[in-house]
Amino acid sequence: MTKDMIGYREKWAKEKGFSSFRDYQKRWANGKGHKSYSGYLESWAREKGYTSYNDYVNEMASKRKEMPENKNLSSLIKIRLKELGENQTWLAQHLGCTRQAVSLYALGKNCPKMPMLKKIYFVLDVPLGKL
Repeated sequence: MTKDMIGYREKWAKEKGFSSFRDYQKRWANGKGHKSYSGYLESWAREKGYTSYNDYVNEMASKRKEMPENKNLSSLIKIRLKELGENQTWLAQHLGCTRQAVSLYALGKNCPKMPMLKKIYFVLDVPLGKL
C-alpha cells in the first residue's frame, strides 16, 4: 500500500469522526458482533473454509505469484534493478511507496494498479508496453 493510500484512509476516517482508520475498523467489527477487526477477519476466513485468515492471505499470494503478469513484472523489476545497479529501497523512494510494497511487486505477490505501474516503468526507464 502506498503512503498516499495510508494517508487517504486516515484522512477519510477522521472526516467521518473516527480517531483513526484503525478506530473505524474496530467500531465496524464491533457492529458486526466481533471484539476486533482481526477477530472479524478470522471469522470470515473460517466461514470461507480456511483454517485462519493467514492461510487465506498465503493462498491468495501463491495464486497471484502464478499469474503471468505478476511473473513478468517481477522479472522486469529484478532485471532492471540489477542493470541499473540499484535496489528495492531506491525504487521505493523514487515511486513514493514503501520498500515492502516494492518487495511484493518484485516477488510477484502483488500487482500494482495502473498509475503505480506507469511510475515503475518510468523510473526503470522501460517502455510502458514492454511486458
